[in-house]
Amino acid sequence: MSTRNWPCPRCMAQPPADCRTAAGTARFPHWRRWRLARSAAVVESWAAQASDFERLLHTVDAAIAGGREAPVVPAEAAGGRLRALHNLRTLQEYIARWLTALDSEHADTAPLAAGARRTAEDLGAATAVLREIAQGLPVDRGSLPADRAPTVAELLAARTRGDALAAESAFAQRLALARAHSPATTCWSVTAGANRAFEAVSEHGVRVRATAVLPAAFEAELARWSCPPSAPEVHYPDGRPSLLPAQLSLTFEERDSAPSPWDFGHADLAHDDYGRGGQADLVAAALLRLRERLAPGDVAAFLAERCAQLNTAATQLPGPDGLEKEPHVLAGGYTWVNPASVVRTSDPAAWGTIARDGERAGSVWIPNAIREWLDCEDVPALLREAMTGSSPVQLQRLDGPAGPLHTSHMDGTHRLHLWRVLDLPSLYAWVESTVLPRQLTPYAVCGDGAGRDSPERVARIWAGLHGKGLLHGALTHPGEPFGALELHAVPALWLLYPPALAAAYGRRYAEVYPGSWERVGIPSGAFASEESWTAWSTG
Repeated sequence: MSTRNWPCPRCMAQPPADCRTAAGTARFPHWRRWRLARSAAVVESWAAQASDFERLLHTVDAAIAGGREAPVVPAEAAGGRLRALHNLRTLQEYIARWLTALDSEHADTAPLAAGARRTAEDLGAATAVLREIAQGLPVDRGSLPADRAPTVAELLAARTRGDALAAESAFAQRLALARAHSPATTCWSVTAGANRAFEAVSEHGVRVRATAVLPAAFEAELARWSCPPSAPEVHYPDGRPSLLPAQLSLTFEERDSAPSPWDFGHADLAHDDYGRGGQADLVAAALLRLRERLAPGDVAAFLAERCAQLNTAATQLPGPDGLEKEPHVLAGGYTWVNPASVVRTSDPAAWGTIARDGERAGSVWIPNAIREWLDCEDVPALLREAMTGSSPVQLQRLDGPAGPLHTSHMDGTHRLHLWRVLDLPSLYAWVESTVLPRQLTPYAVCGDGAGRDSPERVARIWAGLHGKGLLHGALTHPGEPFGALELHAVPALWLLYPPALAAAYGRRYAEVYPGSWERVGIPSGAFASEESWTAWSTG
């Protein structure tokens, strides 16, 4: 049975299911038959390579015996040529090892071995790029010579340019979708720097810094940094970078220089952006009003009551698995956020519970901090010190149709718990974006601890959202767990989570941004439970 022959032609079941006859009698389980079929396919591939290897050696021996240097072409088919090239690389690696072993006081073979290793590396690069081209990966055909066969170096350069052009087209499509779905626009002034660094300042004073693979990738990301999200109108005072990068992925040096709250070269930005928008004055006023209704002696009872309320109505949400940060854009900036949008901290057990020792324990630090605010003579100064004087609160944003939710796994846990307990209107933090991945699979989204049927349920939800026009992108094998999604746009990334997580995040989002789901065509009642979300999205 072929590894691609699914569903089962006998019982129409998927690979993980048991195979049964028409009468319901169990046959050999699918997963065992599938594993045997895969093993047979691997052995068949090895046998084909071994056959090519034998022909290669025979041709070389015959050429040497005849005193000639005949060209070696084991097979005319593309697959055969690729296998032959791989075999040549294997031979060259053995030659390098033999030359290394023959090094002695009689002859220095190190230079010969080094040359053999370089040749093996070149053969490996040639094999890899030809295999990628045979698989249909993007190639910039326009950069290849028209009057002769391209060299391996030219093929490698064309593959790199092909990846960059395909990515630029994908990001441009994301930006076009943002403009189509958002009539509002926000003007951004963008400056490009070395190491693919970008800095953008919006007409409202929001500043975002990033390291991005392409200008189009950063521009698509800016669409989600307004609240509510709006289409960006981007202006480059010094001109937009037009040259394609030498490689699409970020280098180690570029990733190491990505924006960070510990970038002391931009330390003044935290203080400059703090005063924008008047949010600091609103928080200071709320802290001053707190004195009118709370006495220092009542802090313990107030803390217990607020924690009970929060842990009943706004419990911290579980963290998603399998959605690691995708490194085509590493963006961040200092901004004011709504504390109610913080749905998870690095101490997620309960609000007010911070697992530390001594004075850093939540039960000790939080009431002491409240009393300090109540006794403070200069609230605005203490607020500025709390927000910008030490390590900043660090958040990860999860964008939605009306604004973001936030999670935290780094510095700022104590202040996050304190702000939620005091129900303050705004919080100043360093915020990093969670970039929309370009490609996803149901298995990756579900993570390692998912149930056996989770990928299949996720795949069906994706197909349903795609059919409803909420999910934009290309689905291979819609509704099947072994499919993949090339993602262009979705109202919120957590809609692609397993249904239990999607429902939990959807309910909380409706509380923070009332009416936002209805405006994009999703009834808020769809998130009432895991079952209701699955039924609505797949119905």
